[in-house]
Amino acid sequence: MILKNLILYNYSSELYKLGTDIKPNILENISIEFENGIIKKIFHSGNEEGIDLKGKWVIPGFVDSHSHPIFCGDRSDEIDLRKQIGYEGILKMGGGIYRTVEATKKCSEDSLYYESKERLLKMMENGTVAMEVKTGYGLDYKNEEKILRVAERLKKDGFDLKITLLAHVPERGMDEITYLQEFKSMMKDFYNRYDYVDVFCDSGAFGVNFLLEVLKYARELGVPARLHLNELANLGALKLLDDYNIKTFDHMLESTEEEIRNVNRIINILPITYLFLNKRSELYSLLKKSHKVIALGSDLSPNSYIYSMPFVIALSRQITPFTLNELLAAGTINSAFSIDKDNEYGNIEVGKKASFIILNENPNKIGYEFYKDPILDVIREGRPVRGEIDF
Repeated sequence: MILKNLILYNYSSELYKLGTDIKPNILENISIEFENGIIKKIFHSGNEEGIDLKGKWVIPGFVDSHSHPIFCGDRSDEIDLRKQIGYEGILKMGGGIYRTVEATKKCSEDSLYYESKERLLKMMENGTVAMEVKTGYGLDYKNEEKILRVAERLKKDGFDLKITLLAHVPERGMDEITYLQEFKSMMKDFYNRYDYVDVFCDSGAFGVNFLLEVLKYARELGVPARLHLNELANLGALKLLDDYNIKTFDHMLESTEEEIRNVNRIINILPITYLFLNKRSELYSLLKKSHKVIALGSDLSPNSYIYSMPFVIALSRQITPFTLNELLAAGTINSAFSIDKDNEYGNIEVGKKASFIILNENPNKIGYEFYKDPILDVIREGRPVRGEIDF
């Protein structure tokens, strides 16, 4: 299959840098040839046979580096409640994460599977070709394994997922020491069924000692970590984490300038959650100023229910100091690197999966005309997702 007469907006696979250090390669009159879902050749269009896309822009498919799509239940009424008592207040009264946990425990595995599959299909229609998905809405051994089984079923369906075992919050009425033993049992017994471990180390969730014990055990098992850190409050954990295999630090809104300056790992930004929490933070300005490597995630969850990475990028372009180019790089090549998928995704390159997005207009319109869907079609592993381009 050949798609021809495209304008290619692409990145080098050798660059995982933010800001002026990374530039897109923009090439006109380009053809992309692919077979069996793999890009075979990229060349200047000529008289070859193929589907003529008449100057449409193409960008790499999005890689969502932080998401929670496997859950049951509804928390739409918490939007207004959050304005009165805040996210932490809802959590303390048994809402928020705990409310989703109860709904997820009550629903059957099949219901959880079908609800979650629908979310992943909508994410794919909006250009997400691979993603990290977390457990964390089961809490206990039995229900966390139920979420793992659903994630495994979704992978068998063809969704390209990296799975993170998440210690989200302690079970209600259980102290951290007791829950630590249960979570370590999950880490051991579910070994080889997940790719990363994660801890929500923050106010209302887990403390630093719990985090360190999980990271020590993860190191013994050889499992890398992705961490929810400094989202609601700064518990001082960052300075203690240099000796551990941590792939990304996520959220990080309450981090200090000195802490950010000393971070030498990927920082996963989640601007939709930042907006929904109504936080005031200098984080994004600090990241831009210090040229830190960022990845971009949707943080799809019952709290930030967003399927569309184009919308995440559009809104982020308006409310953060990052440019469109920086955000596109963060949501493609950098995010692919952050979930160890950069050998398959992140840019449009010979040998990688034919997973990219055909846009209706110049990508510069993303974040300008909010009412417009920027995507004509999504090509995922050589197949059109929306069916707008007829193969």
